Amino acid sequence: MRIPPCISFAAFVFWLLAVPMDGPLLAAAGIAGSARLFLPAHALSLTLIALFLPSQRFRSLAPAGVISTVGLTLFLFIRPDLAQYLLLLLGFFGAFTTMAACLSLEATDRPIFNAALGLATGNLGLFLFGFWPGATIWHFLLTALPLLTIRQRTPIIQGASDAEKLWHYLPFILIFHVASGLMYGFLFPAYQQAAAFSGIELPFYIVAVFGAARLAPRHRDLLLICGIVLNMAAFALLQMGHATTTNLSMYAMQAGAGFVDLFLLAFLLAFPKPMRAFGLGLATLCLGIFCGQIISRQLEGLPQGVSMAGGLVLNLSLLSLYFIGRKQHRSAIMNSDPEFPRTADMPHYETTFVPQVQLPENIRLLLSQQECQVLLRSLAGKTYRETASELTISESTVKTYMKRVQEKLGVSGRKELLSRLADS
Repeated sequence: MRIPPCISFAAFVFWLLAVPMDGPLLAAAGIAGSARLFLPAHALSLTLIALFLPSQRFRSLAPAGVISTVGLTLFLFIRPDLAQYLLLLLGFFGAFTTMAACLSLEATDRPIFNAALGLATGNLGLFLFGFWPGATIWHFLLTALPLLTIRQRTPIIQGASDAEKLWHYLPFILIFHVASGLMYGFLFPAYQQAAAFSGIELPFYIVAVFGAARLAPRHRDLLLICGIVLNMAAFALLQMGHATTTNLSMYAMQAGAGFVDLFLLAFLLAFPKPMRAFGLGLATLCLGIFCGQIISRQLEGLPQGVSMAGGLVLNLSLLSLYFIGRKQHRSAIMNSDPEFPRTADMPHYETTFVPQVQLPENIRLLLSQQECQVLLRSLAGKTYRETASELTISESTVKTYMKRVQEKLGVSGRKELLSRLADS
């Protein structure tokens, strides 16, 4: 039976939140500080996979990585005294699980919606520990075994590299998630003491994720604005030091995290080589959270210091976005020719084709070169067979590219596609 990728991704999110990210399962087992051991090893392993492991080799190793993750998680129950070593190993082997779970979203026609569904379902799973507290073998089995659904995946479409755009965004991802690490290290313990209702913060995250999924196809950058504003509000509320404002701070932080998490997934899924993008992007995220947790430990007991540090970090993230925007604007001006340059990774295109329309710049930046070529021919009225012949690719590949174009632009047919282009 084929497991929907959103279920596999939800299983991964549930495991991540319950176990290595200072989750409730390890807390109930008496294992503290799991994230500070897991995150650096995880970031290093993700980077090595992204930079040095060929995609075919990754596919052959991923099932073993998933099984190792399950085994190490169960071994935490058997030998909690070895937790520090097991968490380091989980960081390394769990990188294969992380990559496989995220790449599984590529196997769907609606990756952004499936990402949102997986994030929401995985977070909802945490309610289980509220109704059924403890750290028995059954808790560990229920958390670890669903990871085995991640193993079966379809091949990933590979296109021309878009690494330059990824490198531009990595500083923002790092700086923003330093603020997330500050919140993980300081706000969560404070919230556990002042929570009005345990678990009520999760619906704020879930609502934000689905709202972000609706906005992502047309207004992806708006997700960043919402996330940054809500995180700024969270730090401001935290500074007041009351139980009510601590609760409100957590709600704002969770909603902001929902917007930014969905943005990051949508952003990384848009790359023609998502394995490299996910590896570097998620490694940077882990490193940011780890650095934020270190800072929060240095400022322990100083809510005003945490708020000041958080505000500074968020302003730095906005500054990094400003420089990203300037860099992209200059690149857009320098490459204003509507015909993309041919690269060694691209098939030979017929030079006699003259586009009847020019794609808006924001659309061109969102799509890969192959997707742009297929879209231009579709708008010119060419059939899939004619397009495949001109681009020397198969008709099924043309259909796949068109599905990806429609998903990225948030449309479901030619009429909506034309309307979307007109609005741009």
